[in-house]
Amino acid sequence: MTSRLRLLGTEKGGDGGTALIVDEDTGASDWVAAGGSIGGWRVLEVRADAVLLTSDGQSTLPEGEPGLKLTLYPE
Repeated sequence: MTSRLRLLGTEKGGDGGTALIVDEDTGASDWVAAGGSIGGWRVLEVRADAVLLTSDGQSTLPEGEPGLKLTLYPE
């Protein structure tokens, strides 16, 4: 079962930035930097309004799957 994640905010800095992500299944939230993980997903990149994540050691985002892109303003 895949965790339901939601991006609450991002903070850019000299270190590449961090993202505030909540796992909606557990209610846990944390600021995660690139290379960090939450809910079984690893953060590949933090952008101003989005975060790219991967699971199972794959790094084929954004064109190839599997991966997950969380945005601050989902459509």
